[in-house]
Amino acid sequence: MNLCKRLYPHVHNLDGFFVAKLKKFANGEKSLEAVTSQREEESLRSVAKAKSQKLNQKKKKQRNKKREDKLASKEGEPEKQDDDEAKGKTANKTPAAAAKKPDGDKKMSKKDRNAAFSEKKAQFKQK
Repeated sequence: MNLCKRLYPHVHNLDGFFVAKLKKFANGEKSLEAVTSQREEESLRSVAKAKSQKLNQKKKKQRNKKREDKLASKEGEPEKQDDDEAKGKTANKTPAAAAKKPDGDKKMSKKDRNAAFSEKKAQFKQK
């Protein structure tokens, strides 16, 4: 730590950074320990990678199975929109309200939103 210095931006009027002087002890030749530890690290990494890949595949299979189960359960249930039409409820609704998707779906498409907006705008202009 004798050959190190930290420069602070508010004291030295510079960007803050750290300076150190390093000494080279070897000529780049690796010892036998360093080579074997590197091989061990590589083998451990490959084992860990294989485990994570297996886990990811297992999770992917579970997600796909859940999706298939949801689709199978939805096929057995009648849709809400069909029930409303059978009861005649859509006849009383405004065209903009009839354009909305059932509550089970997440959002209206952009085309449906634009159509509903233009219908509301036309109704407002008529008043």
